[in-house]
Amino acid sequence: MKTKSEFSVVGLAHKVCLAAEAQGYTPELLNALAEHPYLFKQLLQVQRGHATFTVFEHVIDCDVLPHIEDEETVWEHHKRGQFKVDEAQVRLLFEDQGNCNNANIPDYLSANPHLIPEDCKGKEAIFRGTTFRRDVYSFYFRTLYWNGKKWTKGCVDIYVIRNGQQQRR
Repeated sequence: MKTKSEFSVVGLAHKVCLAAEAQGYTPELLNALAEHPYLFKQLLQVQRGHATFTVFEHVIDCDVLPHIEDEETVWEHHKRGQFKVDEAQVRLLFEDQGNCNNANIPDYLSANPHLIPEDCKGKEAIFRGTTFRRDVYSFYFRTLYWNGKKWTKGCVDIYVIRNGQQQRR
């Protein structure tokens, strides 16, 4: 059995931090491990072969109607099948603004913000696969953006109807 002094070697701590960072750990996640020792106990059980873990896949059903906010209706909704959430796919949502993914995706991601890569902060994703109608004059797409504190759903107006004429915004 190793002594405590052997565990407190700065070089070992540095090596663990580098390995953790390479696997996607952030300082916040490592701090959570340090503050919740039961997580280390669970990892130890896996390392010793006494337990296993299952990777949970996040899949969004884009064939169902999205969540409806107050005073909005779905004007048009394009079914898109199953959207398997992974880091590359989510990042692409914020880079490819011509996408036609529907509003089920920002609904799911805003409820599961840990699935959104850090480098997407400062970007806005527009989901053109669902058109909402706020009133008889206003149509919009749902968006997802970082408001400085958390991921937030928003909207971008497509067009309004004024004096019987459709006008793009």
